[in-house]
Amino acid sequence: MTQQILVRVVNATKYYYKNKNQNKFKSLLKLNHLSKDIVLKNVTVHLYRGEVLGIIGDKESGKEMISRLMTKEVSPNIGKVTNNEQTFLADVSHKGEDVQTLNEIIIRTLSLSGAKTNKIPSLQKEILDYAELSDKAAQSCQEIDDKEYARLLLSLATHMKPTVAIFTNIIQYLDEEFQKKFNSFLNEQKENNRAAVLIDDHIHSIEKMSNYLIWLTYGQVRKEGNVKDVLSYYRDYYKKYNQLHSQEQKDLHDLKWKMSQQELPISKGEGYKRMRKYQYGKLPKSIEKMIFYAIIFIVGIALSSMFMFVGVGTSKSDKEEVAKQVITTNKEPKYIDKSAYVVSLQNGIELNSKGHNVNMPQYSFVDVTGENQSKYRLEVDGKTYTSDKNNLYFFNPAGLYEEVDWSELEGYVDDSYLNYIDFYNSFMGKSHKQVSETIEPEKKNRFNEQMQGQKVYMVFNSDDHLTGFTFDMKHKDKLVKEYNISSDTWVVKSKDGYMLADLKSNKWIYIRL
Repeated sequence: MTQQILVRVVNATKYYYKNKNQNKFKSLLKLNHLSKDIVLKNVTVHLYRGEVLGIIGDKESGKEMISRLMTKEVSPNIGKVTNNEQTFLADVSHKGEDVQTLNEIIIRTLSLSGAKTNKIPSLQKEILDYAELSDKAAQSCQEIDDKEYARLLLSLATHMKPTVAIFTNIIQYLDEEFQKKFNSFLNEQKENNRAAVLIDDHIHSIEKMSNYLIWLTYGQVRKEGNVKDVLSYYRDYYKKYNQLHSQEQKDLHDLKWKMSQQELPISKGEGYKRMRKYQYGKLPKSIEKMIFYAIIFIVGIALSSMFMFVGVGTSKSDKEEVAKQVITTNKEPKYIDKSAYVVSLQNGIELNSKGHNVNMPQYSFVDVTGENQSKYRLEVDGKTYTSDKNNLYFFNPAGLYEEVDWSELEGYVDDSYLNYIDFYNSFMGKSHKQVSETIEPEKKNRFNEQMQGQKVYMVFNSDDHLTGFTFDMKHKDKLVKEYNISSDTWVVKSKDGYMLADLKSNKWIYIRL
């Protein structure tokens, strides 16, 4: 282990508002201090190069939030996070939200890690073989069980070799064989001056694998140091706790720490201090009311004076002079360059750029030039935009999609497209302007236009050229049964392009690049 710090979480406090409709004015004055659910409070974590850091704690400790801060998935309300290293997060709890197939998640992860395109197919096979999941490559992550998902995450980390690997509650899902593989991976991280973080309840394994330990309780660091010392303190604590018999005794146990969790630290310089040791500074109700009414009185006088001498609503700019100042402790996570596409599966997807926003209709198809934890960087007409990942389907032509002969899919394609397929496809690759000279749309749109009198939509790409069509699907149930489809979105190669099935909306999107 070296003295170089790879990841810093400094004096981090993370909270959520319990009631979003609370009195914002009183919150601003710190008079409504108990309206926040504090997950982490004033936590500092340093991850050194060549270190395996263990983090333990019960379900109420907030330990899982540490991984989200380290990866910059979320930002602290107070404090700072610094992480400029390639970081891989393996969290089995993400499986329920992961709609990608195993092939898709592997290709996407390798692309983000900077793997060369020509090496991705061979790495993809190695990852599946290592995880013993070669026969399930086309299944979605939601279709495999937690143990299989844990093996996939471990295999991805092993072949990616990230500078920082973070594992959250993964050990319990690994059998003896994969525990050995996990140990080998951690040893390799240490030997090659990389690092790993183990956030887990599996104390016995944490003890063997870590060389530094942090114990969290009630969102605060209870003890940290070498593994032996911290675990000795930890076990002694639970030994005493388990000797308590009544529920009342257990509820009163550790009351000091429980109360302390509800106090927000007050910023001062580089550190934080409390107004009292175990109680947040709260004004008496009588004084609180006096201050509140005094401020209302002063504001009322000020407004009356303004109305008398300036007038109300004299110009439109009166309403526009309110500036919103946003103070953040972290920059937006860095984008990783990539070359792929996204399809909007919902209407009204917003693309954001400096001073200019664009709304995309359903089944728009645009270029992806970068990606971070929560957003895509997109390019349309030579301009750069960003958009949340929600309702955007990531499409990578380098993916190992199943190839299906067009003759096998024709029976599931509506006649509105099938009867004029050669005519429609003859416009592929032409500019929007050229297409419009021949085909009249029902309503003009930059991204997606319905042909007049037809149920077929034209799809225009980021360069405003025709790249595909959207049309109805028929015999959906038969299609699902024949190809054993278990997800809402299904992609195959066919007819010199790609057929994307949106089974929720009974639609096909045919794309030719």
